Amino acid sequence: MKSIIAVFVLVTLILAACPAPQAEPIIKPMKYHGPIPKKSFSLRIGFLGGATNEEMWDKLDALVLERSGEVFTDDFSNSIVVEGTYTQKFHPKFALRANATAAFLRSESRGFYIPSIGEPPFPDRIFERHFDVDLFSLAGDAIYYFTDASVQEFQPFVGGGFSVWVPRAVYTDAYRDTYYSGELVDTTIVRPEFKKTDWSVEAGIQGVFGAHYYLSNNFAVTAEARYHIAQSRFSLTIPTEVGDRNANFVVPYTGFIFSIGAMRAF
Repeated sequence: MKSIIAVFVLVTLILAACPAPQAEPIIKPMKYHGPIPKKSFSLRIGFLGGATNEEMWDKLDALVLERSGEVFTDDFSNSIVVEGTYTQKFHPKFALRANATAAFLRSESRGFYIPSIGEPPFPDRIFERHFDVDLFSLAGDAIYYFTDASVQEFQPFVGGGFSVWVPRAVYTDAYRDTYYSGELVDTTIVRPEFKKTDWSVEAGIQGVFGAHYYLSNNFAVTAEARYHIAQSRFSLTIPTEVGDRNANFVVPYTGFIFSIGAMRAF
């Protein structure tokens, strides 16, 4: 009996000395990068969508009196955007930043019409118009981060603020009048190209949503989407069959920007 008790005690001591196998944690421990520097700079590339030039083309077409013909218009399409951002953190979840943007908008209208004022024969008037805008902006935003980047790689954020927009708008047009006599071309008159360039300074506002993914405490990949409200004005004096006409246009740049890039904290 004593031997049985001795064996039982020995087995109990051995089992107590051997640690039980540990199960894998249900939640993966968050990666720790160490302190994230308070300052950072990011460079991104993307596109701008939403800007429109329809009002200009509609008004210019309306200035041509009693015309017949065809007009083909290409409005502003999505523009390539380059952005640079400097950020200063005052808290792991709060920051102020300055964001510079450059975008390049292009649009054109082309076609022909037959002027019906004056004495015949009436020519075929073939025209081509371009309205291009190099659009620059500088924005100041307040940013809130949902997570602390020093303990979690993925850091989404929201923010918003005010902006200053500086559009360089360039309008050019040219046309030629071709006179016909039966099947023959009598003469063709080519008008010299007309060009007007205008700079302006406009105010705007924006909201932003995005995220950083930290690869280390100094480097991250970043993506963001921003919706902004901004516009400018442009005026022209247009020669028509009944004299010069003044036309004023509102050019909306309101729309969204989506961009991706890299960020370095320092």
